[in-house]
Amino acid sequence: MPSLVRCLTLLLLLAVTCPTMSQRSRTDTLVVHFAFDRSNIRPADGSTLAATHPDADSILIVGYTDTVGSYAYNLKLSRLRAEAARAAMLRTLAAAPPIRLEARGKTNPLPGDDSLSRRAEVLLYYKEKELVQAPPVDTPKTHPDDQPDTTFGLDNINFIANTPILTDAAHEALPRSVAFLRNYADHYLEIDGFCNSPGAPLEPKDPLFILSVQRAKFIYDYLIQQGFDSTHLRYKGLGNTRPVVAHPTTREESDKNMRVEIRVFHKPQQPGLP
Repeated sequence: MPSLVRCLTLLLLLAVTCPTMSQRSRTDTLVVHFAFDRSNIRPADGSTLAATHPDADSILIVGYTDTVGSYAYNLKLSRLRAEAARAAMLRTLAAAPPIRLEARGKTNPLPGDDSLSRRAEVLLYYKEKELVQAPPVDTPKTHPDDQPDTTFGLDNINFIANTPILTDAAHEALPRSVAFLRNYADHYLEIDGFCNSPGAPLEPKDPLFILSVQRAKFIYDYLIQQGFDSTHLRYKGLGNTRPVVAHPTTREESDKNMRVEIRVFHKPQQPGLP
């Protein structure tokens, strides 16, 4: 009987502790396209794939074609496209995670132009800690008209490298951020977008600076879709200024720079955007 009691006690302890050992997971998706009947990676897509972060736990690359041609030919072509995407990623990944390839030929064609279906989808799987909850809402203190009452970042709202496209994890977290922002709906919100580019400040015409504007505009448009008053919103891109990490060396540090911040004012600011 004592041994049975010890076993039951051990099982109870495991039942309590096991949930804390589990990790959340998330998936990021990157899509590259190909010319008709070709499997070579375009230079711009090759650069994007080469910059794909190496800390994914596993990667799945799925090749597709348009609906022209035989089933057997398209299956082979989609395989070549998946292999080309893998080769582009392996150019800079010293220790690559497990990469699995799938060839799906002309299945799952995308609507619209056939060129959209000539693609390879790269799915990156990550293990992730629990999302950080939004900070408690405090009533902003009043500051001079040209100074924000408060400034905060949108936790877990990050973008795929070199794009204004949210990661899958950010898509899931965005509704919670919007619910948090509704506490400031009667104030004036400035949405500031940033990019990751260590070094001197970027010029406004630089593509990465323009990318920071696009990221801010994405959040601006989303808030309007969620019912925020457009007259209380403005957005701007700030390029690589005010980096959270001046010299990032990991994906996590780079993601901290690819962000959006919200500044809260009690009066409208001039000049306004848009």
